[in-house]
Amino acid sequence: MIFWPANIYKLINGYSSGNSLWLQNKIEKSYRVRSDIYHHDLAKSKAVKNASYRNYIYSAYTDSLGFKDKAVRNVPLSSNKYRILFIGDSFTEGIGLDYEKTFVGLNR
Repeated sequence: MIFWPANIYKLINGYSSGNSLWLQNKIEKSYRVRSDIYHHDLAKSKAVKNASYRNYIYSAYTDSLGFKDKAVRNVPLSSNKYRILFIGDSFTEGIGLDYEKTFVGLNR
């Protein structure tokens, strides 16, 4: 394993080493994918029950457009209704939180 700054940061901030770190990386890679535009993206239509960030275990669901959602669901590209789209960083995503506890998911 190559120790990039992010790996060292994760080890210092509560991630364990060895198999559990490998397993967590595998889980994260199941719904976080490479992006040609920015650092990473979320995979489309994924359900992950045991995602983790630091000491938090949470569920992560993405819709058919690749956005964090309350469940895996099909979202059409076009609609005759107005829609609001949130794009941002880990705070906007609500990393470490179930969708319903993020500011985007509140009172939806």
